[in-house]
Parts: sequence; C-alpha cells; structure tokens
Amino acid sequence: MPNGLRSQQVPDAYVERLKAAGAIRSPAVERAFRAVPRMALLEKVWSGELGNWTEAELTAELAYAEKALITRLGPHGLPTSSSSQPALVAFMLEQLQLRPGMRVLEIGAGTGYNAALISEIVGDQGLVTSIDYQPDVVEQTRRLLAAAGYGGLDIRAGDGYEGAVDRAPFDRIVATVGVTDVAPAWLAQLEPDGHLLLPLRHDGANPLIDFVRDGPGARGRYAGFSGFMPIQGVLHDPTYATPEWTDHERRELPPLPGLDDPDDRLGFWFHLGIRDPRTAYFDWTPTATHPFGLAAGEAGRVLVGPGSLILAGEEALLADVQRHHAEWEASGRPRIADYEVLVGLHEQPGDLAVEGRLQRRLFRRL
Repeated sequence: MPNGLRSQQVPDAYVERLKAAGAIRSPAVERAFRAVPRMALLEKVWSGELGNWTEAELTAELAYAEKALITRLGPHGLPTSSSSQPALVAFMLEQLQLRPGMRVLEIGAGTGYNAALISEIVGDQGLVTSIDYQPDVVEQTRRLLAAAGYGGLDIRAGDGYEGAVDRAPFDRIVATVGVTDVAPAWLAQLEPDGHLLLPLRHDGANPLIDFVRDGPGARGRYAGFSGFMPIQGVLHDPTYATPEWTDHERRELPPLPGLDDPDDRLGFWFHLGIRDPRTAYFDWTPTATHPFGLAAGEAGRVLVGPGSLILAGEEALLADVQRHHAEWEASGRPRIADYEVLVGLHEQPGDLAVEGRLQRRLFRRL
C-alpha cells in the first residue's frame, strides 16, 4: 500500500458484498479493493437519468454503492466519464489474471480507480499506464491519485487508439470504454500470448471479449456482458447510441421459440448480430422484456423478447428475424461462448465472417 493521504477508509461491507456476489474471487483482487479508497478519487458526481442529471451529494454511501457514478458531463449534458460499477471492475480484474511484475495498459482512465487497483495487484505503480481522451479528466485524475498515494501511475491524455508505444510491450491491455474495433496498435504492443480484454461493440451492446495474442492477430472468447460509455477519438462511432423509435404502429406477436433462457436470448442476439448489421440492443435494464431486435430506420424495427415479438415497422423485418432465428435453431442454438472471435488472422473454411472497420473480425463456431 503506497504512502500518502488516505481521506477515507474502504468499508468492509463494500468488499464483503463484492465477495458474496462472486465478483471478487481471489486474495489479490480483494487486497486491492481493500487498499484503494474509491471515494478519494471522486469530486463531483451526478445522479438522475439521461438528459436530466443533477449534482449529487458525495457521501460514503454513494461512493461505495454498487453502481456506476457519472463524474463528467459533456457540452450537451450527456455523460462523458464515470467510475464504473464496482462488480464489473472486480470481474474484469479477475478475468485479467494479473500477477506481480506485469505491465498493463488501460484505455479509458476515468477517475483512476481501476488503474490504482491494478497497481496494487502488479505491485508497482510504474508498471501501469492509463490513457484518457479528455485532458480535463486527466488533470483531475492525476491530482486525486497523487493525493491518495498513487502519483506514480502514468496517466496520460491522448487517443487510446494509438496505445503507448514508449511503454510497450504490455502483458495486459484492458479497455474500460466501449470500443468499436480492435486498434492495430494494441496488437502490436501486446506481448506474445498477452491478453487484451475489450468491451467490444457488437450490434448495440458490449460483450466482454478476452483476446489472446496469436502472431500478428488475436483469438478471443466471450467473458461476460458489460455496459460502458463509448470510446472517443479514431474509434468513436457517432451511431453508437441506441436507435430512436419510429412512428410505426406497434403489433404484439407470438414469441420465437427457445428464448426463455437468458443465455439463449444472448446467443440468438449474438447470432443475429453476425448475420444482420441492423441488429440493435435497445434496453439495458435487467427487467427489459424486449431488449434487442432489428432497427431499420424509416422501415421501423422489430423487438425480440421471451414472451412475444413486437413489430413496429414493415413485415419484411419480421420475416428477416424469423429467418435468422430458424437458421440459429437449425445450427443447434449456439450461445456466445460457442464462438471464437478472430482479428488479424486468416479466415478458415467454414467460418462465419463479417468485416470490422479496422481489423477483419471473424466469428468461428468451436
């Protein structure tokens, strides 16, 4: 634990809650969470809902709540930076399998909380580099980290797309923003067999893909589900947000079979995203009854849920969803975990392939 100002003690209940939820599974991650005070890295936070944010009183109860905390608003009142949900932070740290002495690059510094946690696990602040696109966020993060005893972290302003060639190679690269693709620099700066953990955009959502470098490219497997703010810079996509509703009349229709299990629904959504670029994820709330489907602009949309379909558009959209669903069923109802995601590698016969904007991205059934 570094020397320096510790303005708050980490509540035991905060760590015990994460352990009970299965987010913290190892002694190393537990020690890190007990060492780094999340509250010390916060100044202003906002609460409310999209388009109606109000500044909230920063209390220990809020700082250690199981929720993402909005820490910066952009010129249009939309969130541009946050402290991620603690359970997701812990889950990703466990997935990285960090060890003492590893060099780590983080894309998306935010409050610096994740970088500080990483430094506790690898044992040296000088091994951790974190990049954020917003200079004002970086200035605040550096100041608060230094006051909390983490002034040795390399927090820099810039486009994460470029990586940090002067600090490479890295054993681990992790993005804590939603990325639209795999930047070539990340592969080039990753050690052979190094891991690249990305919330990789896939038709409206950000499944976590854990890539392992393989020669010039990498092979990835699904690790979990996530929600992150979109990356800025070269990889930013202005269409990242959920598509707006259209004015078509809504019709509720019988459900597609085989979608009662949440894992099956995610499996069909993933398959749909591979086959149809109009796939979108509409609703992130856990109780959403029709979270995904097809969005086709003026042609409308069709929403898929376990209890029914909703058509708000042209009949052809419904036919397309039904066709893709029949194909998914005929192929054995594959789930996300049944795929390997390849970037920068040659396509092999029988692969299901789509084109990424920067790297050729392949989805291969295992």
